[in-house]
Amino acid sequence: ALAACGGNASDPAPEGGSTAETTSSDTLTVVTHGSFELPEELTAKFAEDSGLEVTYVQPGDAGAMVNQLILTKALGTGILGTAIKAAWEGQEEFEKIIIASSGRLNKYAASVIHALGLVAATDVTGFGLGGHMIEMAEASKVAITLYASQLPILPHTVDLANMGLVPAGSHANRLYRQPETSTDAAVSPVFIDIVFDPQTSGGLVLAVPKKDLNTAMTLITDGGDIAAHIGEVVPATSSTRLYIKE
Repeated sequence: ALAACGGNASDPAPEGGSTAETTSSDTLTVVTHGSFELPEELTAKFAEDSGLEVTYVQPGDAGAMVNQLILTKALGTGILGTAIKAAWEGQEEFEKIIIASSGRLNKYAASVIHALGLVAATDVTGFGLGGHMIEMAEASKVAITLYASQLPILPHTVDLANMGLVPAGSHANRLYRQPETSTDAAVSPVFIDIVFDPQTSGGLVLAVPKKDLNTAMTLITDGGDIAAHIGEVVPATSSTRLYIKE
């Protein structure tokens, strides 16, 4: 499941008002709402009996627990493929770009899942980045914020999309997920097309605790892949599962 922590006591939480996560062999970290408090004697008794040191993460500093999202391949294979089908000028270059991207394995990014013990990830294929993000959010009962300005995009993709060379699958993906998507007015419609562009052998999206973000990005780039920090997990406060911001 994805972890999303809010900034006040009104944010959603599992039944009982807190979640617990073991962060090492001798420490128990408890993520709580501001209204949740255990008596010091009870905490001390638990520590004595279990041998674990108990630490609390309150809403003010719970950001360290929030999952950040890393994308490991650039977007745009569907749009480039549409231009190739249309015999658009530059199609030979577009083919080379698609082959270079799609032919790269996700093994280095996948190894980070095991190295850091990540609990949520997805590939990006036919539903586009947006569709797969909504699937993850629905399964984990959270929402996701994507930042359009931080998305990695293959060369020529934006220009081609501006000329209308967008596959039918992108339109279908966007329309199907429109009820669960909220987009800032400042975001260009072209970027929405790219978010929902169906990918051929796309990258992985890894949900990484904030404290591990730099480590994860270094491990990925050391393997030769890109590591774009594209967004974060936020609490679900309505039926909206995907927020697209500039």
